[in-house]
Amino acid sequence: MSFLASNIKNLTMTAESTFTPITFYHVTAVENWTYAKVIEYYRAKMQENQRKLLDSIKKDLQKVASLVSEFDETRRQSSRNP
Repeated sequence: MSFLASNIKNLTMTAESTFTPITFYHVTAVENWTYAKVIEYYRAKMQENQRKLLDSIKKDLQKVASLVSEFDETRRQSSRNP
């Protein structure tokens, strides 16, 4: 089973419409936040060109890093220090 498939399988969401690319940062262990895995995950969820895809990743990482985000301190720190 691929990395992406195993993470999607771990999700227990009731509606597909609530599933967004930023979910990657909720369901993936911090040590697995690699460039290749993030790109693979976002490409599976978004049908955008490379520029828009990278912009979405950047904006989502800014949300994760925000002090008022729903993410724990470990995830916020990891999003600031790639």
